Amino acid sequence: MNSRWLVSGLVAVVAAVVLGSAFVWGLRPEVLVTPVGRGRAVQAVTGQVEVKPEFMTKLRSEVAGRVVDSRVEVGCAVKQGETLVQLDVTGFDLEIERLQHEIAAARRRVELRSTMRVDVLNARDAVKALELQAKAGAASESELERQRRALQQLEQRVEIEESGMTLQLHNLETTLKQRQRERSRCSIIAPSDGVITSIDVRAGDLITESTPIATLMGGSPVVEARVSEENFAGVETGQDVTVRFLAYDREQFPGVVNRILPTIDPTTQRYHLHLALTMPPGRKLTPGLTGEVSIALAARPNALIVPRRSLQGDALFVAKDNRLERRRVRKGFEGLEQVEILEGVHEGEPVVVEPAETLRPGDRVRVKPVAR
Repeated sequence: MNSRWLVSGLVAVVAAVVLGSAFVWGLRPEVLVTPVGRGRAVQAVTGQVEVKPEFMTKLRSEVAGRVVDSRVEVGCAVKQGETLVQLDVTGFDLEIERLQHEIAAARRRVELRSTMRVDVLNARDAVKALELQAKAGAASESELERQRRALQQLEQRVEIEESGMTLQLHNLETTLKQRQRERSRCSIIAPSDGVITSIDVRAGDLITESTPIATLMGGSPVVEARVSEENFAGVETGQDVTVRFLAYDREQFPGVVNRILPTIDPTTQRYHLHLALTMPPGRKLTPGLTGEVSIALAARPNALIVPRRSLQGDALFVAKDNRLERRRVRKGFEGLEQVEILEGVHEGEPVVVEPAETLRPGDRVRVKPVAR
């Protein structure tokens, strides 16, 4: 009987110890670790990335009027030459019709100038006849001079009238062309293919000249990187880049520096670069995407590397026998995701990836390898 109670007591003690150990173990924080490995270390400069449209055009009305039809909607795709907004053209049509009637009348008046030309020809013939008579003594010089002055006055009057009618006709024709051109501007058309991103007017609105109509976004997306002045030295076109967009989590996209803009932004003191990226199927460069870029300046093979996120400044944690050691390290090349370590850790040692911010040296932890 006593031996039975003794065995039961021992079992209870062992169970309590096991449960206690399990409880204490469960209280330890869990950390993700990855071994220090070897690989290609990249010396890189980093910067911010934003995908921008090739152009953003603010469509404006060139004439005043009332909107009678609007076919634009936010997000709709439009084609070059497509009519987006139509203004009322009634006033222009009436003005054009009036001008066309006046031009027809002016042309008839110009055609009738042949009658005045006949009068000039008759007057010239009369002067020539009088000159012959004066030579023969049958007409006086005073009469000949009077006829000559009359001919000159008639020629001047005809010339002035012809010039006036021609000028009037020209002015009417010019005004007609202007009104027809203004009428054509009542149709606001898409200057190029693109997508409408905002609308400023609706059908029924009365607008003035230069009133914004809509915003058109178009062209191929441009991946623009911004690099600080202190990191810009050594950046050249053709260098390899790696880009990570916030919308695509930790996925990386390779590319090259395609263009370096020649000026620095005076406000941010950053240089702007254009990148050419290789996007896999299912991934699109949509204007508005943001992220970060790593531009490779140099590389070193077979280097000791650790994840960039394992570092806190120039230190990291190593999980040795489930206890944390804080190691100061000397860094080499630094890339977007990985950092070369020259001193402080050895190949194969498990370094803590997360949560590194809340840990302290000497903490006992539960180790969990990073999923690969």
